[in-house]
Amino acid sequence: MKKSYFLTYVSTEKEILIKEMLQNMFDFIFIPYESSYLGIYYNCESLFVDKLTISNNFLPDNSLQIEDRNFISVIKLSFVNGKNSEKKSKYLYMKEQLDKIDVLILYKDIIVEE
Repeated sequence: MKKSYFLTYVSTEKEILIKEMLQNMFDFIFIPYESSYLGIYYNCESLFVDKLTISNNFLPDNSLQIEDRNFISVIKLSFVNGKNSEKKSKYLYMKEQLDKIDVLILYKDIIVEE
């Protein structure tokens, strides 16, 4: 059975600060993108995570991604490629590391079995 892992963190800090923190911790390279739905956001793919996106909680249409105005940034991680054991290992490592960062709060932790 194939498993995929997803983490969502939130923060009261701005996306640019979160991006810089993660770049320094993991040597990630983030690429800025812009969409009509998310506005400006940052995306990264690495050996540690298949996809990591940092975006603003406040969307261009004035709605919220996370229904709490106290949170400024939303950080989403997905682990979907490779063997289940590899995905689980990367997921556990990143969760352990991100849980140590004071300005990040775990919002969702989802495991999907197909």
